[in-house]
Amino acid sequence: MAFNQRTSVEELVAMTAKRSVMRQSKADVPDEIVSTQNTSQDQLEKERPAQDCTTCPRMVTLPAGSFVMGSPEDEAGRQWSEGPQRRVSVASFSSPETEVTVAQFADFVVDTGYIAAGECLGLESVRFGYSANLKWNNPGFTQSDQHPAVCLIWEDAKAYVTWLADKTGKHYRLPSEAEWEYAARAGANVVDKTFKTSMAVAPDLDVYNCADSVVRTTKVGSYKPNAFGLYDMVGNVWEWGEDCWHYNYLGAPSKGRAWSEKKCTLHVQRGGGWGDSKLGGARPASRVALDR
Repeated sequence: MAFNQRTSVEELVAMTAKRSVMRQSKADVPDEIVSTQNTSQDQLEKERPAQDCTTCPRMVTLPAGSFVMGSPEDEAGRQWSEGPQRRVSVASFSSPETEVTVAQFADFVVDTGYIAAGECLGLESVRFGYSANLKWNNPGFTQSDQHPAVCLIWEDAKAYVTWLADKTGKHYRLPSEAEWEYAARAGANVVDKTFKTSMAVAPDLDVYNCADSVVRTTKVGSYKPNAFGLYDMVGNVWEWGEDCWHYNYLGAPSKGRAWSEKKCTLHVQRGGGWGDSKLGGARPASRVALDR
């Protein structure tokens, strides 16, 4: 599934969850793109809008800005699909401060009667693989209401944001790849440190020997947020975006919008997940293609 060959089992273990929500700011895009490097957390806190409903995601307003998208050829864990690097401009938008939780997705299901089509890749009895018996509300391991929703395909994510838009009258949608990476980098082209309370940014960074006692997913917001006030942008679970899968960035939009086609069978996931078997997924530039 990833790229032009099937991703290893270790990289996909029950990781198909979503932040899945972006809300476009009504503010006009400024004539000159502003830098996010000096945006203080206090400023971001003041700009944070209230929840649009009691069970809606809490949204954080991100300022407009520009950044270098993709990874340099010498970045540890880099895949060839992460280039060529290019500068991208992004308009202001709002992003949920955490991944969508089990409780939030359950509210959608109860309200609409929606039946999620997703299935989990996991261990059932002695067989490891995709199973129709493993679902978002029974992923094969214990989760609370505050854990991220998993086992959801792209169509499930689209259904959820459509419901949010109808419920609130606001323009909820999936993020573009560019918006997601901009939010993950939070004003700097460095490894996001949200997956641990203290983690040095270094070429030999190893996030797998951290011994934090969390075997699979963890409750959203368990670790420190990044500079934009967003949690778990890298790690915990992979997150869906709007874009169709493209094998590299040649011909990609430069204004931050989604790169979509009228019909595509593969969509992009971002952020890495708890089941990744190597460092490559735990980087803002990491991307994989999935058809479910």
